[in-house]
Formats: sequence, structure tokens, C-alpha cells
Amino acid sequence: MKKYCLIAVLLFFLTDNSYAQLPDFHLAAGLGASYSGENYSKETGKDNLVIGNATSLEYYLFADATYAEITIGLSDYTFSALGMKKKAPQEIEPVSVLRTNMMNFYITLLLKYPFEFNRVSVFPLAGIDFYGLSDNYGVFGVGADFMVYAGLFIRASIFYSALFGDDAFGGDKTIMSNRMTAKMALGWRFF
Repeated sequence: MKKYCLIAVLLFFLTDNSYAQLPDFHLAAGLGASYSGENYSKETGKDNLVIGNATSLEYYLFADATYAEITIGLSDYTFSALGMKKKAPQEIEPVSVLRTNMMNFYITLLLKYPFEFNRVSVFPLAGIDFYGLSDNYGVFGVGADFMVYAGLFIRASIFYSALFGDDAFGGDKTIMSNRMTAKMALGWRFF
């Protein structure tokens, strides 16, 4: 069975030249919305720990050139956290609870490589998300453009983000944070 799968893949690449052609250059712009869920934990001292989660609904504008995208948006961010004190190696005690809602401004810079198939373009994504004033996330994911009519397209993407650096808690302790985001946008390809 493995031999037949290998033969099928080789035949595809030998008979279809689409993998060897570079995508046509294009410029596009649009607007969209996304939803994110995030989990994090942070040591705030030798015996202190903050854990929590956040969700956000984001509205954004994007500009796109074949291999790069910039996104500028606003995020309605709901943040819940639980502060804990370590008592023993396997024992913790809750000491505080925080729940807040805030608006954040963000900019995302992405690199991508589109694979074009008829009226669909699929692309892997990698880049940096500058979220708020102090959070920088590494972004990795996949997206697709579905051509609707002439230059009009619908863009769907999903990606995973991991937090780099420090955040608004201050200090220089370890932060572990990860986020999953689903995005939908409507755009126009100019050429």
C-alpha cells in the first residue's frame, strides 16, 4: 500500500507543474473579525503563581501583498485570573481573583506562501502579533482565500500563537501563554 501511495504522489508532481510555478504578484485589502481563546500561567515571585484564561473578539483591517500581510485591529478582551500561593511542593492556596474587560490595539505582521488551485489559494502563515503595549506573540497557522467574484474573496484562517517576552504583570519572571485564533474576512484583490 505504501508503494502505491508513493507512486501516486510522484505521478502527481511529475504531471502537474503547479508546484514549480511561483504565484502571480497581487495586492489586496479587506476587513474581518476573529475570535481567540487563550490560556496562560505566570510565576510572579518565588512562591506566587497567576493562572488564567482570556477570550477576545477582534475586528481588523488587512493589507496583503502575495507573500506578506499586515493586520491592524481592535480587540475586546475578557480576562480572568486566579492568584495562588505555593504552600508545599504539590499544594497551592488561592489568594485572589481578577476578572476584567478591556480594549486592546494590535498589529500583526505575517509572511505566507500561497499555493493556488483554480479559485482557491491556500497558504501557511508565520509572523509576529504585537498585542497591546507589551505582548509579542509568535504566530503560526494556515489560511485560504476563496475567490467569489472577480477580485472579491473570502479569507479564512486559523493559527496558534505563543507569547514572547513579559506582560503587564511587570517583572521578569516566566510567562507561558498560548492562543488559538479563528479569523474570517472579506477582501478585494486589486491585481
